[in-house]
Amino acid sequence: MKYWLPVNWSENFGRDGLLFFVQRIQEMLFHFSSEIDRVPVHNTSTLLYEFLSTYKQVKKGVIGSYQLFTIFEELRNSFSEDKILRDYLGEETMGILSDQLNHCREEDYLNMVYYIADIVTPKYLEWSVNYLKKHISVQNHKEEIEKGIRCWISEIIMRGYSAEFIYNYVEDCLVRRSISSIDDMNAFFERFNFKKRKYKVYLQIEASMKDYLSVLERRLSLLFKDDGNFSRIDKKENKILCYFEFEELDHYTAIVHAYQKINIFFKYFRFISNTRKYLLYKFGAVLDCETNHMYFLPVIPTGFKSIEIQRDNIHIETIDSIILGVQNGHGDGAAKLDKAITLHNSAIRQQLPKDGFINLWSILEVLCPQENGKSKLQPILNAILPIMQNDYFATVFETIATDLKDNLLEEDYQFLLETIPAPSIIMKIAYFCILPEYEHLREEYFEKMHNLPLLRNKIYGLYKLRNNKKDFFALSKKYRKRVEWHLYRLYRTRNSIVHAGVVPNRVQVLGEHLHSYVDSIMLEIAGKLSMQRLLKTVDSVFVDTRLLVRKKEQLFSIEESISQEDLHELFNNFFVSIHKD
Repeated sequence: MKYWLPVNWSENFGRDGLLFFVQRIQEMLFHFSSEIDRVPVHNTSTLLYEFLSTYKQVKKGVIGSYQLFTIFEELRNSFSEDKILRDYLGEETMGILSDQLNHCREEDYLNMVYYIADIVTPKYLEWSVNYLKKHISVQNHKEEIEKGIRCWISEIIMRGYSAEFIYNYVEDCLVRRSISSIDDMNAFFERFNFKKRKYKVYLQIEASMKDYLSVLERRLSLLFKDDGNFSRIDKKENKILCYFEFEELDHYTAIVHAYQKINIFFKYFRFISNTRKYLLYKFGAVLDCETNHMYFLPVIPTGFKSIEIQRDNIHIETIDSIILGVQNGHGDGAAKLDKAITLHNSAIRQQLPKDGFINLWSILEVLCPQENGKSKLQPILNAILPIMQNDYFATVFETIATDLKDNLLEEDYQFLLETIPAPSIIMKIAYFCILPEYEHLREEYFEKMHNLPLLRNKIYGLYKLRNNKKDFFALSKKYRKRVEWHLYRLYRTRNSIVHAGVVPNRVQVLGEHLHSYVDSIMLEIAGKLSMQRLLKTVDSVFVDTRLLVRKKEQLFSIEESISQEDLHELFNNFFVSIHKD
């Protein structure tokens, strides 16, 4: 990812923390960021809400009670690690509350959650903002800023602001403006005050709908009389201009609201009239009535924003090996993978995220062995968790390699690769980040990265763990646990859509995480079946990865320095390494 750099920031204030803040939000919301780096779905406050809302569903018999235990486990973990709450409630209070959450009886934890929610929820956003302001001004508080961002951004998204708006507002309000003091960022935070603004959303419908204008006006409050702004819009041939008036938090949520409202009519109209013709032009305009600024945005959903992950670096030989290797040697595996790929490609084409979500979840059920009468989720957990854990470090170092390539001068990046003798780019970058013999090279390149605090912090965070293999590998264990909690959440989402017809507000975000998991499992199967002749079935791939992770856990269970040989084993992708002749 090419990081944002300040356009007109003064050099006379400690801007490193603010630049880290900007670049981290950019990474969290960038469509092609890895799942590891994306915006978190929950913080402590939103987990409290999720637990209580799920409890109501359990009482109705809609959701199994086992789901509450999973959310409660995640909530306890989030609460114990929440530096914002520790800052405002104090160490002693947090210690007592954490102990109560960890040891309270099953019949008591509901009252504990209600009690904590009453304390935390009303003030959490304010505390998050104040915490960020305090630490952004300090030169070396990157860890605190990271914690603050994760809490603040998941809170404002949960409460209604769109990720697209946040992303663009960071660039407009911080990156491109003149900033001479940390205090200049107050205006940025003030925008997220949850006061709705008045918007007009302009759409263009087919002229063939002219006989239904009175119905649309009466039923949907869709307006057709020119309000003086029609001339600002490029009206297309055979189209009728119209607009809605809404109060929303931002212009992106306004246009989503407009599409959802008009699509109710068009969906039934297409059914009754038996037409497949699109009745709505794909672009619209949103007028902010407060600023008189007009935004031109897509109207019709395009599915998951990050579903077309960039894979420009895949070699033709790799594609050839996967396609021919799987198809030629593995009947059962090829058949399952072929079905999964069909579902995957269908998900890409779906306009509505809920439809794409169901297709993606179906892939996990196709690939993971299901037993009659048993939990549908457990086989998926058994299959995918080792794969995600095994992929963790490869993803981390590949992301750093891409960021170095995208942000350094080309000659500096090439010199770095040429200086480090290793069999692959990912190994070169791992050596660069971890091994002590490259310490002077790291220091030299950190000077070249003076405007890249996020990238420096990523590299330094890994370097700090160089003397403790156990703590280093624990990063992948923590990630695995996060994925496990999230898969339970995705399963609840799947059941909500399929059985109750209820689509969660954040199905877009949830689907993008699901897509990452699906890609990982499909690539693992395709790669291993095509390159390892001992593996004959999809199930054997899962067994191999599970054994491989166990082997790595044993290797990295000792509190000693990471060696070059350790890094080679870290990126080994087969438990038994016997390849085709």
